[in-house]
Amino acid sequence: MNNTSKSAFIHILTSCLAGLLLAACAVPAPVQEMSNARQSLQAAKEVKAELLAPGRYARARQLLDDAAKNLENGDYHQAKGYALEAKIEANQARQTAINMQKK
Repeated sequence: MNNTSKSAFIHILTSCLAGLLLAACAVPAPVQEMSNARQSLQAAKEVKAELLAPGRYARARQLLDDAAKNLENGDYHQAKGYALEAKIEANQARQTAINMQKK
C-alpha cells in the first residue's frame, strides 16, 4: 500500500469511527415518556383537576405542549425533560383534586 492509499484508508476508517460514535450518543425519541405524561394528564382531567387544581393542571398541559414542540423539532433530550415534568405536575394536580373532593 502506498502513502496515498494509506491516507485514504485512514480517512475512511476515521470517518466510520466518528459516525459510530455519534450514533452511539444519539438520544432516542421519548415515546414512553410522552405517553406517560398524556396518561397522567388524562387521569388528572378525570378527577376534574382542571377545575380543582387549575394552576397545576395548566402547568402540566403547558409542559406537555412544550415536550411535543421539542419532539417535533428533534430535540429529544429537551422533550423527555418536559414530558417527565408534565407527568409529575399532572400527578400533583390529580392528587390535589382528589384531596379537595374529600373535604
